[in-house]
Amino acid sequence: EAFFRRAKEFTFAPSRDGKAPWATQLAAGLRYVGAEACRECHAEETTQWVGTRHRGAYNAVLREDRWFYPQCVSCHAVGLGEPSGFEIGDSPHTPLGLSKGGQSVGTNRLTLGLEGVQCESCHGPGSAHVSEPTRAGSIVAIPARTVCLTCHDPRNSPGFETDFETMSAKVRH
Repeated sequence: EAFFRRAKEFTFAPSRDGKAPWATQLAAGLRYVGAEACRECHAEETTQWVGTRHRGAYNAVLREDRWFYPQCVSCHAVGLGEPSGFEIGDSPHTPLGLSKGGQSVGTNRLTLGLEGVQCESCHGPGSAHVSEPTRAGSIVAIPARTVCLTCHDPRNSPGFETDFETMSAKVRH
């Protein structure tokens, strides 16, 4: 158990280039809310997302037994290292995934349910959009290519950047 506590305290850059794609929004007080908060209003988009590899991305780190490596989890869960984001051990599928009623034990944050590449991984923290869905600018409608390249770098996704249009079409909605 001490090992897992130390793994959670590991300092890392939230993205491979050292810049969190949503740092500005998070600094302004926006928070992650999880894909379930999007489902009611965005049923068609949710259905499309469910059929993508993004939804099950966290399973890849579980299969490879890398669920405690921040450099892996940062691209396979929402907002790792951010106050409202995923924490290593928050998943009910990992040995440290202790929870009571969906609330992580020992914290006052609700982070279960942020596994996988979800809406907010691409569109930014959703708290403002959930609060005021019709307000312009409350969410990023079309993410910049650089958001995708945060995780889909040459090391982990060879050829992604050169075949960006084909790859992004698989998740476009």
